[in-house]
Amino acid sequence: MRAEKPDFGSLEADVLEDIINSLYVESPTYLRELRLVSRHCKAIADPILYKSVELNEEREKSLITAETVRRLLDPADSLSWHVRKLVIRNRDRSYRYSYGDVHTFSDNKLAADDLVSIVNQLHHLQTFWYVSLQLQRNSLYHSSDEWSSTLRMKCLPRNSWDVNRAMPESLIDTLEQQWPHVKLTVGNHDRADVDIKLLASPLLTSLRFSTLNRRLAPEWNNRSLLPELRDVLLKSPNLRELNIEFELNSQYKELSLPLVPSDRLPALQTLAFSGAPAPYDFNLNHCQLLKRCVDWSHLRRLDLNTSCPEHLFKEIGGNLCNLQSLKMGIRLAGMTNPWSNSGPMTSSSKGPVAAFFRSVPGLLDLHIDDYSASSQVIAPIILDSQRLLQTLSYQAARETWGHEQDSISYAWITAHFRKLHERCPDLSQLVIDVPLDHSKRSLDYAPLLSRFHRLRTLKINVQLTGNASAFVRAYRQDAMGSVPMPSLNAPTAQDVAQRLFKDFFVNDAYSRLTDL
Repeated sequence: MRAEKPDFGSLEADVLEDIINSLYVESPTYLRELRLVSRHCKAIADPILYKSVELNEEREKSLITAETVRRLLDPADSLSWHVRKLVIRNRDRSYRYSYGDVHTFSDNKLAADDLVSIVNQLHHLQTFWYVSLQLQRNSLYHSSDEWSSTLRMKCLPRNSWDVNRAMPESLIDTLEQQWPHVKLTVGNHDRADVDIKLLASPLLTSLRFSTLNRRLAPEWNNRSLLPELRDVLLKSPNLRELNIEFELNSQYKELSLPLVPSDRLPALQTLAFSGAPAPYDFNLNHCQLLKRCVDWSHLRRLDLNTSCPEHLFKEIGGNLCNLQSLKMGIRLAGMTNPWSNSGPMTSSSKGPVAAFFRSVPGLLDLHIDDYSASSQVIAPIILDSQRLLQTLSYQAARETWGHEQDSISYAWITAHFRKLHERCPDLSQLVIDVPLDHSKRSLDYAPLLSRFHRLRTLKINVQLTGNASAFVRAYRQDAMGSVPMPSLNAPTAQDVAQRLFKDFFVNDAYSRLTDL
């Protein structure tokens, strides 16, 4: 019998939508090929393929951008009916490095009138992006792992003006009048002037505000811009997401928003501190003002960067009834150098942290960078207070793996993993440090980790302990590199990898793991 040709029209609408969306996620090229099959396939594919349209101001993309602009402005073209997300990418005319060099680019900016006309021509706009294509900054600070980057991306909304030049006032007016429900995100990077018109817009729901930026001008080295940020917050009742970003090259100093008791800040759902670690001053008086000036019951995501603010935990611990995501560092109070190891946390210093974790039992995502060799103290606190975790990342800071002590103090022990399996059965992402010494202790972790049947992502940092080999002490003592970097024991490493692979993908027929 001759097989019948597949007929997309006979499929249910939701099934068809799932197929098309899957093709688009896998590769937009597949969708472009599908739309060439027939008019019917074109009608199915176009709304998905063109739901996001990019206008790129770079010179090499100018021809494609010009054609897209022409189509968007043509009333007879169906493209304007499909666009839900409009992305405008801009490269600044100049970019100044922290050491003073200036790189200049051609001026190929889209005209404000064209942008206004395009926005007026669209029929179903939901998302607006304006992205600045900056060169990579030279910095000593890097995200500690991929999970933290993922968390920050989850915190970012979908509509953005992230550019160093002011947003045209005519475009702001058009968005407010034509699309009053569009949510607008602002990234106020490398700007010596504050864009008052933009920051006063009722569309503003998310703000990333840079402070202590030394590239603005030499005389601005000691200016934090936090007073300006306070003024913005007091005039932005619809703001829901705030990221205070500290310049990576700024000097470490204690800074905080200049609040007064009568201030009322917006009901934030996301609060993040990013960039250079630990310059924000969470002193007792300021934390008491934060408790009074902010309605913390709406907060869902809190990113404290590398901080572990004892006073903040004490003041707001009982008010975070909806907190779902937390990122923090474990370091003792009173540290002057935010890059250094603070020494292990003692039983007396763990009280505020333990009380805080007990007050937020509904966490789904938890990321901790351990600067204090405190896993044997913090792990029981987490396990006793949390039952709903879906994502857990607990890592020692890269520079704190000790050469003077056994680094098992930075890692979870087998008993912790057994209890984690019992307490958090829905865990789907795990990023963890595993020690490796001559006894091959890490091999004991493989069968334990394979019990987490819902895991989809597992990232293991296999670390040599301080007593694993004599080269650790010698290499640490010669930071200039005259002592060669030691080579990994390949058979041992292969044995670890093979055991993990076998436990997850051979012995466990029901494993959901997709990323190891």
